[in-house]
Amino acid sequence: MILDTNLKNTRAQHVYEKLGFRKIAVRTDAWTDQLGEWQSFIDYELTQAEWRADWLHD
Repeated sequence: MILDTNLKNTRAQHVYEKLGFRKIAVRTDAWTDQLGEWQSFIDYELTQAEWRADWLHD
């Protein structure tokens, strides 16, 4: 699985990392919002093998 979240959304980052997702990239100034402000994102990844290993571990 691959997902992303706004760099400012630290709450989501905490949840994703707690679920086992790994940060794979930061996209700085990737797009502008409706106010014309640049926004940055963090890309996360969780492979099927990592997901299974985590669930089997618990």
